[in-house]
Amino acid sequence: MPMIERKSVRFLLLSLALVAVGVHQWKHWAWQVDDAAISFTFARNWVEGHGLVAFPGQERVEGYSNPLWVGLLAIWELFGVHGFVSAKIMGLLFSGVAVLSAWRAAAIERLPGSPAPLYAALVVGMSCSLGLWATSGLETPLFAALLSAGIWRTLVEAKTGGHPWSAWLFFGLALTRPEGILYAAIGGLWVLALEIRGHCRWRRVAIWLAVFFVPFCAYHALRYDYFAYPFPSTYYAKMGGDTHDWLRLSRRGWRQLGAYGRDIVGLELLPLVALGLLSLRGWRAGVWLVACG
Repeated sequence: MPMIERKSVRFLLLSLALVAVGVHQWKHWAWQVDDAAISFTFARNWVEGHGLVAFPGQERVEGYSNPLWVGLLAIWELFGVHGFVSAKIMGLLFSGVAVLSAWRAAAIERLPGSPAPLYAALVVGMSCSLGLWATSGLETPLFAALLSAGIWRTLVEAKTGGHPWSAWLFFGLALTRPEGILYAAIGGLWVLALEIRGHCRWRRVAIWLAVFFVPFCAYHALRYDYFAYPFPSTYYAKMGGDTHDWLRLSRRGWRQLGAYGRDIVGLELLPLVALGLLSLRGWRAGVWLVACG
């Protein structure tokens, strides 16, 4: 197939993936999750000068779990665009970013002529879950965009070096949802693994960690100064007031972790651990075991 025709086909399929995102959201455009109004309210009150509170005059309570999303909503509020509108617009835009980032990430290691990048874009673009939740008013499309872009930049930086923009993307991910810090940790492990496989530029790994942790710690210091609680609100909400005696295995958090391990980890992760141990030898097997742990 001539080069011009191949480029035309690639452009057509990539456009199809982006159109699929728009069609999904257009079909569910009127759908809204009630919880999204929590973020809308905090953003509006913040812009109106009442502070990060659910009601004007109320005590400062961190009633949201998506600070970066609240901050973006607040920017729109400055221009008079309410969350019920701005969340829909951002949902469409960030979904498109997720599609394009998936395409770029898969294109880095592809074989010549491989359709893998287009498959990746189509899978993300035609995801009913992404299309539906992007219209919900919640932070799901932002999370998807930051995660896919972080993966893409991690692969790019492993080849070309340069400023660790992936660390900023994973920092944003950690501020988008509480579990974002876990994905950021996996991203940091991949940076380390790619450096070990490549040029072992330890200085770059140190810079990546500094770029992530300096603003991350600064944010939590400001959050503690503002709300006067050492942990985000989700910690206290999920613990149900049982926030002491961390080592007591009967507490709610340990029970939830145990149930997750029995239902998910035991069925899906342990075979991967065994596969890794069988295929790796020496210190690499130890590193793999620690990472899985």
